[in-house]
Amino acid sequence: MADPAIERLRLERARLQQGGGPERLAKQRAAGKLTARERLALLYDADTFQEWNLWVRHRSTHPDLAGRELPGEGVVTGVGSVGERPVYAASQDFTVVGGSIGEAGAGKIAELMDAALRSGHPVLVFNDGAGARIQEALDVCPRAIRFDSPTCVRLYGKGRKERLSPLWPETVSLLRSQLMRQPRADDEPIFVNRYGVPLGASGVRFKLAQYVEAAAKITPSLTSKHVTPHSFRHATAVHLVAAGVDVTVIRSWLGHVSLDTTNHYAQANLETKRLALERLESPSRSTKRPSWKQDQSVLVNRRWIGTPYRHPKGTPLSGEFDR
Repeated sequence: MADPAIERLRLERARLQQGGGPERLAKQRAAGKLTARERLALLYDADTFQEWNLWVRHRSTHPDLAGRELPGEGVVTGVGSVGERPVYAASQDFTVVGGSIGEAGAGKIAELMDAALRSGHPVLVFNDGAGARIQEALDVCPRAIRFDSPTCVRLYGKGRKERLSPLWPETVSLLRSQLMRQPRADDEPIFVNRYGVPLGASGVRFKLAQYVEAAAKITPSLTSKHVTPHSFRHATAVHLVAAGVDVTVIRSWLGHVSLDTTNHYAQANLETKRLALERLESPSRSTKRPSWKQDQSVLVNRRWIGTPYRHPKGTPLSGEFDR
């Protein structure tokens, strides 16, 4: 008879290997994408993959994550054989918080790379994640900003993909003031905390929560809303659509590879729909009589057309005609 404790571990392992769950896995496949584990199954020789650190759990105390389980921390790591040769691999799991990597997930990848380096074997990493887009702004250094017209900033996204984004004059003015207050070298991040250490994503969320709490005293409806840094990104995309900006331009601005991703952001709001309705021509009301009413041959027998039917008691009935 199997040990009950061992059986519980087997069931728990099978559950964790489901990642974000059957529903999200099905959605991943419906989008034409392989799951994190399916990619590894195609890579390795049959029955050779040995997974590492499946049981790792994060220690974040952030309100969004505290007490929340993230199976495998959004990444599957391990070693197996490819053509009978050892290969280390990490595969991001998009079904778990969009494949974004936290401290525990990054630790899994770092441990894998250290082991591969010590053994002299190759490492493959399958990237399939939403990424931490806050970091694109937090990594900005003075040399990445063009302060002269046309003002813009050079951003580096996932996979070091590079793009230029325009800046509003107000933003440029604020950046100038920031650098005057806290001068930074050309290759140093502009945004730092009170200790002079580069600001992290958790610091941004902390400050945003403070501002939302203060704003809620003026706008009470904010208390029922979940405002995150990503909310600004989504709202900007919606406003760009409302302004009539082409979706391909919005895709470039957001740094997306596929238009399908951009379409999740670019939802038409109520004002956009109202303006679209107003662009439609209203039906014109002409005072000219229709041509058939001007043709007497059509109206030759008024007994059949327009003669109301009379009830035996003499009362005409609306809409009924003598036949």
